[in-house]
Amino acid sequence: MMTYLIYFLLGLFAGRILRIIISCLPENQKIFSFQFCPKCGTKLRFFEMMSGISYLVDGGHCRQCGQLFILHKPIVELLTGILFVLCHAMFDSSLYMLKALIFTSFLIVISFIDYDHSLIYDKVLLPMAILGISLNLFIGGIKLPDMLIAGLLGGSIFLVLALVSKGGFGGGDIKFMASIGLWLGVKDTILCVLLSFIFGGLGAAVLLLLREKTMKDKFPYAPYIALASFITLLYGDFLVTWYYNWAFQVK
Repeated sequence: MMTYLIYFLLGLFAGRILRIIISCLPENQKIFSFQFCPKCGTKLRFFEMMSGISYLVDGGHCRQCGQLFILHKPIVELLTGILFVLCHAMFDSSLYMLKALIFTSFLIVISFIDYDHSLIYDKVLLPMAILGISLNLFIGGIKLPDMLIAGLLGGSIFLVLALVSKGGFGGGDIKFMASIGLWLGVKDTILCVLLSFIFGGLGAAVLLLLREKTMKDKFPYAPYIALASFITLLYGDFLVTWYYNWAFQVK
């Protein structure tokens, strides 16, 4: 139980960093500017830079001038903490867990920026792709040809969808799926694509029913790709086995 708490706290801290990145990238701000109160310039203490803990301690206000310095709701930090715990529960303390934590961090950054701004930055996708290849080669689970084929396959599927839908998918979605392929390999990339269609369809249906979006609006698709990717990374083998047993009635 203690290790789960440690990874949750680690996720809270990592989530703070991710939240800063999510806030800074669209505004072209310096990341280190968030170490200081935006009103009086007082340097924030460690816990003050973590919105969830800061809110519990002092209501999220600067101790010097009283300025509310929580930039967003602490959902990014809480989500990161929960996902880090799930990664630890699946992979324990191993190199695969390190891969899962880094992969999850990229998914969170890309998802929130795309949801807020409908943008997926190449300066995030490029290091994601490079780290995916490097970690897989170091761990040895997925070979380079498998990674390259998966990246090409995932990107090509979304490229075809973008052409058919005439703008329903953007170039960022295509490159995002290609980058994910480099992390997952061919088998899991296929599963990820299928799950992203399911989640994306359900998400779009809910937004339309709630009248949050119309058929003419552009849907941010990265969060659904990210959800499918995370589930595939952690539970892909289980899902494939379950489907095979269900489809072919294997006992």
